[in-house]
Amino acid sequence: MSEPSYELSKPTALSLRAHRLWVEPAWEGVAREVLAAHLRAPEEVSGAAVVKQNRIRTVARVPTEQGALFCKRFQVRGLFDRLVHLFKASSARREWTALRRFAAAGIPVPRAVLLAEERGGLGLLVGSNLATVEVASTRELPRLIDELRAAEDRERRPRLLAALARSVREIFRAGGDHPDLHLANFLARAESDDELVALDLHSVRLRRAALPASRRRLRLAKVAHSFGLFDPDTAEEGARELEWFCAAYVGLDDELGSAEALALDLTRRARRLELRRVGSRDRRCLVDSTSFKVERRGGALIYRRSEVPRELLLAAIE
Repeated sequence: MSEPSYELSKPTALSLRAHRLWVEPAWEGVAREVLAAHLRAPEEVSGAAVVKQNRIRTVARVPTEQGALFCKRFQVRGLFDRLVHLFKASSARREWTALRRFAAAGIPVPRAVLLAEERGGLGLLVGSNLATVEVASTRELPRLIDELRAAEDRERRPRLLAALARSVREIFRAGGDHPDLHLANFLARAESDDELVALDLHSVRLRRAALPASRRRLRLAKVAHSFGLFDPDTAEEGARELEWFCAAYVGLDDELGSAEALALDLTRRARRLELRRVGSRDRRCLVDSTSFKVERRGGALIYRRSEVPRELLLAAIE
């Protein structure tokens, strides 16, 4: 077992503005003075910038005197989802718990400093928050790999993929069952290609023991899919990177066979994921969401992209 990736401390429990909070003691002042008034909308903190926003969550980068934080607000929509969360942990709590377990296992992850939950009548969950400390001097792994592909760099990429294999293997050993495990869930440190930082862990399910081999294969397929194996622009380099990744991974996990056999198996599994992804994207056009709108006009239904104003579309039709 590795040393903890940062020193864990017992969080302080607070009640602020209809929220129940758990805060690392060193960040209690920031929680009270900066975040408490904006837990429902962290993007409204002075100087904050929205990093990601959809119907499910908002992520904002919030500057503080102690350093920048990434603050997530997870929304709970509809009575059914609120009832489900009587038995299921909030998204913020799941990520908080995963971050702390992985940190204790020595897996590099962002430092989680605040967990907040807002509950209404009957204890139904309304929303939840997570704040993590910004990891300095890092790059998004997919963007770095894209740049190295363009530069035809075949020295750094194998090192990065070996680091990815180590991080993924450690997540599995720590009992992390991550159904959305892909390249964009990792940051690369500027000073070293030997260590990646795992992030966005709100969908992780934690098991008491390491993942069995069948489950590891299932989760590795999502990693393989993220190499862009089925995009004509990236297929060749993606296949090469999958080979590098599998060669590094089987050196850490000999239960999954040879690197060649693993790469072939993951490619087959990734192809099935791609077929489901394409079908899902087709169906996404027909439901009201962040990117698409479904509206009724008279007896007809209109399906449109959100960024296309309805008036412009109707004028074109007429």
